[in-house]
Amino acid sequence: RAIIEASGFIEIADIFRLVPGFQVVHADGQTFAVNSHGFSWQYPNRLQILIDGRSTYTSSLSAIDWRTLGIHIEDIERIEVVRGPAASAYGSNSFAGAINIITRTPELDDKLYIKARAGNMGERQLLFRHSATHENLNYRVTASVRENDGFDNARDERDLSDLSFSSKIALTHRDYVEANFSYTHGSVGAPEIGSEGFFLNRDQSLNIWSGDVQWSHLFSENEELKIKFFHNFRDEDDMTSSIPLSSILGITPSDFQFLTGAPDQTIRAGVRTFNANRSDLEFQYSRILDNGIQYVGGAGIRYDALASEPYLTEKGTVSDTSYRIFGNIQIPLQS
Repeated sequence: RAIIEASGFIEIADIFRLVPGFQVVHADGQTFAVNSHGFSWQYPNRLQILIDGRSTYTSSLSAIDWRTLGIHIEDIERIEVVRGPAASAYGSNSFAGAINIITRTPELDDKLYIKARAGNMGERQLLFRHSATHENLNYRVTASVRENDGFDNARDERDLSDLSFSSKIALTHRDYVEANFSYTHGSVGAPEIGSEGFFLNRDQSLNIWSGDVQWSHLFSENEELKIKFFHNFRDEDDMTSSIPLSSILGITPSDFQFLTGAPDQTIRAGVRTFNANRSDLEFQYSRILDNGIQYVGGAGIRYDALASEPYLTEKGTVSDTSYRIFGNIQIPLQS
């Protein structure tokens, strides 16, 4: 946390400039990509990103949208980075490594935190956070609004609002339940499609929410069982229409109807228009033995569903269910 605060970064993606072997790409003023091991492109689909153990990559591209993680730099306690391939405890999509962003627990957070920021290019942000404790319940509520005008003529402006809730309740001295919820709504600028002037300018609207709940049971200080469920929902829409086909062909609407036998019309197109859902249930057991051996094992099931007007028009909604088991053991070579 001290390193993150000292960096002065305002974007979570920029933090990984400090990690050896990582590259941070700014595709435009509001689109970021974090890559490792030379996978340098806008949609790195081999890097797993988790927030408190919840996978955040999108079903449509198997990539990360760093604009809509649902948390802020001020919420982060630490970041764990696994640079090795196929980290077993992090599930699919972790071929090139895994990043687990750990947020501050509500009981250690500031009771009241308000932040306002303004800068050039219309950069402005207002953030409000409140944390409190009520008997065995600790919780945090964060609300934020962020806008900027982007670069001139680049259509990369941003206007997003966030609301998040985190809580932790002690049922007994050995049983804990953690619940988190985040919601992001707004729009960002979208670049032109195809040749200049063929398609009308449009914005990309975003409507995203996620929630997770985790039950932890401590058998002892060296033995623990966790059951975690999360659900992600993501709706993006950047559909637009072309100018009339008669204008593209340089003829009048009446000539177009005479030549084709159909009224003048337009073409609809979009680059990132989809509706995605992901549900995931995971069991995890971990233990540290007296001789120093540590191990973790578990199993999970995940359901993904995706619908997209421009890409899956005839198929409707496509879905997939995946199952996984994982394990990891650490054996000390010397006592």
